Amino acid sequence: MLVIVYASPILVALMARISLGEECGAVLVIVTFTTLGGLVLVAKPPIFMGDSSFDGDTLIGTSYAAAALICSSIIVIITRKIRKLDFSIMLIVFGVIGVVQAAGFELAWGTGRFFDIPRGLEKSLLIGGLAACAFFGQVAIVLALKSEEAGPVALLRSCEVVFGYFLQYIFLNVVPDVLSGVGATIVITGVVIVASRKWIKMLPQESKMRRVMGWVLY
Repeated sequence: MLVIVYASPILVALMARISLGEECGAVLVIVTFTTLGGLVLVAKPPIFMGDSSFDGDTLIGTSYAAAALICSSIIVIITRKIRKLDFSIMLIVFGVIGVVQAAGFELAWGTGRFFDIPRGLEKSLLIGGLAACAFFGQVAIVLALKSEEAGPVALLRSCEVVFGYFLQYIFLNVVPDVLSGVGATIVITGVVIVASRKWIKMLPQESKMRRVMGWVLY
């Protein structure tokens, strides 16, 4: 399911080309699809690894993942479209609508424990940390889309799953396997190539580094 959700760079690149007129060169397209392949190696979805076939629950989960893919891609495009708007207004709207939606889902399908207060210092700190990280992560995405095109930002965001594996190893002592390592390397390589595009563009035409690395601009 993670592979579906984090395939957003492909959809974002297409939507950005259509709705924002952003360039989508051959290198960016190749890097995007290669990064998706790296994510497949990291996530190792059972249907791709031959462990099981689709059943009812898997189909439902896949449908939700596809919906998340579409929604996250639209969010990136809209945020880029209204980038001149102050970021605090965007965050306030995100927060207000998020609270309303969460309350509505809880009333419709929840367990009736919407207003439960977490007990214990550890749970309170974890929930507070979750909220703080989510908030600052959203701030970073909004500010990134003010300065950079939607396609590269979506591609950089897709490496979130790779950092998740690293943090899982550091804090939970879960060792990634060889496939995960190879996939993480592919994703990071793609991110480095995309990040270098902006730097190469800023170099003078006669620069030796631009002549050597100019291929990333195609």
